[in-house]
Amino acid sequence: MVDAIRRHLQAAGADPKPIPATDRELIKRHLRRVTLSATELRIDVHLGGGGSEAAVGADAETTMGIPWAVPAVTPAKGIAYVPAHNTPMKPGRRELLLIAIAKARRWVKNVEHGHSFADIARREGKAERYVRQLAPLAFVSPRIITALIDDTAPAGLTVTTLAARLPYSWAEQEQWTSTPPDSSGTPQSGRTSRPVSAA
Repeated sequence: MVDAIRRHLQAAGADPKPIPATDRELIKRHLRRVTLSATELRIDVHLGGGGSEAAVGADAETTMGIPWAVPAVTPAKGIAYVPAHNTPMKPGRRELLLIAIAKARRWVKNVEHGHSFADIARREGKAERYVRQLAPLAFVSPRIITALIDDTAPAGLTVTTLAARLPYSWAEQEQWTSTPPDSSGTPQSGRTSRPVSAA
């Protein structure tokens, strides 16, 4: 539509002012009205550059017609099906995972600075076993974290399964989380849980 107005003004050559370079300024200066019908767009254009109502009335006005038709839409037949492993993760579960990863990173930093898991558990009001179970989440691949933020991580991924079955290498983690889920909705993996060494 904007290109059509620009071509029309160039052909008319009625406005002594130069045609605006930007689409916004062109519309502001020359577009009066657009009427949509079943077969065309009717565009009322004032050829002069007046911006006020008084100036608009004084300017020469013309109407352009651009052929237009409603795009044909083919109705989809059947039932829409989304495979289970492509189902988006629930926002609450995604938030819990991201919070657990952030906590685990903080706890591991504390261990690096000489604190024990028992110290951390007391401060957090949690059992030491709980802190040890979540500690591996500090080493989750950045790509998995990005997938969680972008809502492309498997829907069945949970804090418990990720912490208990997290492979050591980032490549293995990414491969594990990209495999189709098993019947419980959890990504399949041959890895078993591993202990976290005491600090």
